Amino acid sequence: MPPPLPAPKTVWLWTAIMAAGAHLPLISLLMIWAQEGHCGDGLCGFMESVFVWLLCGFVALVAAIVGLARGERPRWLALVALATMVVPMAVLMGVAAL
Repeated sequence: MPPPLPAPKTVWLWTAIMAAGAHLPLISLLMIWAQEGHCGDGLCGFMESVFVWLLCGFVALVAAIVGLARGERPRWLALVALATMVVPMAVLMGVAAL
C-alpha cells in the first residue's frame, strides 16, 4: 500500500487573503493621488476605488476557489479572505453613514 499523499501547501488560500487585503493600501494611494488634482464633482477617485475593490475581490475569490479545489487545508482560510474583504468596507460604510 503506497503512503498517503501529503496535503498541498496553502499557497492559494494565503494568496486569496493577500489579494483581499490589498484593496486597503491601493485605495489609500488612490485617495492621496486624488487630493493632488482638482475635481469638480467631489467624487475624486470614487469609481477607481470601486474598481480596485471589485478587482481585488475577484482575484481573492478565484484564488480561494482554486485553493479549495486543490484540497488545501485548513479550509477556514477561505473565510478569512472573505472577512478581510468585507469587514473593512462594512466599517467604512457604517462610519460614512454617521
